[in-house]
Amino acid sequence: MIDEVVIDNLNVSESWKTRFKIINKYCCDDKVFLQFNKEYQQSGSMEILCSIYFKNGGIWTILAAGFFGPFYYLLKGMWLKAIIYTLALCVLLYIISIFINLSYGASCAGAWAILAPYDYFRLKVYKKQW
Repeated sequence: MIDEVVIDNLNVSESWKTRFKIINKYCCDDKVFLQFNKEYQQSGSMEILCSIYFKNGGIWTILAAGFFGPFYYLLKGMWLKAIIYTLALCVLLYIISIFINLSYGASCAGAWAILAPYDYFRLKVYKKQW
């Protein structure tokens, strides 16, 4: 877990700092993918998710990441993940769509929106894209 002073000194908006503190408290340290700790599992998980994704200006993150996917990631400086996620989502959703008639756009938007806050946290706090 990162000290909150480190998060307070980041060059991001206050809403991002608030989200980063929540992610820092409830997510496992320095993992590549979103993984929550036991404290998260024992608490009101929906309230925590709402704080990350909807409160503190988070709804705009979801909309921007959902609608603009890889461009949002590039704008935030996460170019490696933009490339890898785009390729992985294209292949995965193409394979799934062969068997099940899914809306490609809606599936991609959901994936980008869910991953964006945590990926941005890893970039700014741990200085890692992957």
